Amino acid sequence: MAKILVIDDTEEVRDLLEKALARDGHEVITTCDGEQGIRTLRSGRFDLIITDIFMPEKEGLELLSEIGGRSSEIPVIAISGQGDLRGVDVLDLALKLGAAKTMAKPFTVAELREAVTSVLVTA
Repeated sequence: MAKILVIDDTEEVRDLLEKALARDGHEVITTCDGEQGIRTLRSGRFDLIITDIFMPEKEGLELLSEIGGRSSEIPVIAISGQGDLRGVDVLDLALKLGAAKTMAKPFTVAELREAVTSVLVTA
């Protein structure tokens, strides 16, 4: 199975994602913001990143820019509970910055599994 990095500033979301993905046999590492996420990425190999958009320290859009978006070897699923920022759809912007897939919170475990499977298959 895959090694997945989950980056989200909400502990409940991190726990939910970790438990759901671990039940499917994935190894899941969690961090609480983009800055920790970048440090964790540098310390190991990952097959997938799931990142929130709005977080302290470094947001998901900054993380996408920093890791290289589409040129990155690691696909990214961007998630957010907020639809727009000053009239710009943040999930659409995440796709333009290179996210492989986006998901609006709240989403179901089934939707999460489907997204992860589809991204890992095409990676």
